[in-house]
Amino acid sequence: MLKPLNPEMIILAREYRALTQKELADASSLKQPQIAMIEGGIENSASIDTIKAISEALNFPIEFFYMPENRLGFGSSSVYYRKSSSITASDRRYISSITNLIRIGIRKFMDFVEIESDFSLPYIDLEQVDGSPSKAASIMRATWGLPDGPIQNLTNFVERTGVIVVEVDFGLRGISGTSIRITDTPPIIFISSALTPDRYRFTLAHELAHLVIHDVPRETMEDEADEFASELLMQKHEFKISASQFGKQPTLRNLIALKPYWKVAVSAMIMRLHQLNMISENTKRSLFIQMSNLKMRLNEPQPFQKEKPILFSKLVRSAIGDLTNETDVSKNIMKLPQDVFKFLYASSLHEEAKRESFAHLRLV
Repeated sequence: MLKPLNPEMIILAREYRALTQKELADASSLKQPQIAMIEGGIENSASIDTIKAISEALNFPIEFFYMPENRLGFGSSSVYYRKSSSITASDRRYISSITNLIRIGIRKFMDFVEIESDFSLPYIDLEQVDGSPSKAASIMRATWGLPDGPIQNLTNFVERTGVIVVEVDFGLRGISGTSIRITDTPPIIFISSALTPDRYRFTLAHELAHLVIHDVPRETMEDEADEFASELLMQKHEFKISASQFGKQPTLRNLIALKPYWKVAVSAMIMRLHQLNMISENTKRSLFIQMSNLKMRLNEPQPFQKEKPILFSKLVRSAIGDLTNETDVSKNIMKLPQDVFKFLYASSLHEEAKRESFAHLRLV
């Protein structure tokens, strides 16, 4: 017997399909006011035939609409998003649908698998560190027991705290990543699969900042996360020593030479040099103009390999076990249409199991 209809799941499926209420009504041969009543949870507003029509129009199994789940905002950046962001309201709904579907899946997987972490993920109150995200980043490095200098594999340390890093094809240039820290799942960082190796690392550090120093959204949170990320990846004292060899007028060639060592973008190093008063505003501006003239702003050289998160893939494979039939898994376990399951999860099933296998996971 089906559980009570959950209007939240109808909205989630509709937003994933990028449809308005009117478009869903037309596709299901219903009226827009009726869709509005159903999504508003008006009792007795939908017969089983009506739900079947909606199911066919959205290509989502009927069982999905009866799952006892909630929709959430898409995470760390859903209130005060990056100032340069160009994402629209419809983009936000689509991002939210992807993050919710993955979050719901992870919560299901946690019924079968437990993540064992090597490090704790602290919450650092900025008021206790003089309002300094840089000091918070130093505490984070100390918590991990990191030596001075660059972090060789940031993803490894993030995952060892139990944070699940999920690469997602958002299909949008306006979002690099977002993160969620709630009680019923491990912390999750969603990160665009389209990012270059250097932008991936900075975005990961930025989203880690949201998990560590932001319990409630505020207008300064994006700048604070950037400062945290800069200190985490380009530790002040070590970076100053490394870059001081070039004096007050470093060239792009100098910074490109440093890139494989610090594993950050040249643009990030320019901003860090200016933040540390190692170059003037004019020098900063000149370097960025040179980058633009050389078409480097969006196409920097990438002299190191992109880090690869593995915990999410291990979680999916461990939870699903020997069930390799994608149709069975998507329909019976995930309650998802096969195309959605493939888009969000199937790549995790097809990756070769690594020799370290399922470290940090325990079947329950």
